[in-house]
Amino acid sequence: AGQGISPAELKKISDAASRVNAAAVRVGPLYVAALKGMPGFRAAVDCIVGGTGETLAKVKAYEAKLAVRAGAGEITLVLSAALLKNGRTGDVRREIRRVSRKARRAIVKVCADKSMTAEEMLRIGRMASECGAKFLSVPFFPDCGRLKKELHDSCMLEVTEVEPAPDPPPAAGMAETAKKEENAENEEKPEKAKIKAEK
Repeated sequence: AGQGISPAELKKISDAASRVNAAAVRVGPLYVAALKGMPGFRAAVDCIVGGTGETLAKVKAYEAKLAVRAGAGEITLVLSAALLKNGRTGDVRREIRRVSRKARRAIVKVCADKSMTAEEMLRIGRMASECGAKFLSVPFFPDCGRLKKELHDSCMLEVTEVEPAPDPPPAAGMAETAKKEENAENEEKPEKAKIKAEK
């Protein structure tokens, strides 16, 4: 990540998004225009603003403004963990409002991280909705379903880092049938070869 994303890697990301029909691809501000301009790229560009979160609200708002100009259709805001931990909810609200205003037509999502409890995520989701954001974005955790229900009257929930389910193993009966068919084919091969030789 420290070395950034090369054009070849960005092309792979674009191709993968097209293959799975992704709704959006999340990248940093530096890559918005390049990804948006990739041939065949049809998903929305989701720009993450705020870096680690510990930066000024006006910087985050300016990042959002530039990202939308470059073609981002979605903005994911990283909040300041320090403000949250110190109970400075007024500053957090101002941060969300400021970014939401600068994002204009783009969808604004507020990002929660794995260190937060479900109760903290719920509180941030309600705060985000009141300040103009449309989504709370959280990494997958077992109580996501419950969080979604509790957020139903405020913002929508976006769940990231979801692992795809592995392909199920073949049923025992199907595996046995396949094995019998394979054995039958192997038994027929010498007989066919014999007939051909006799001719």
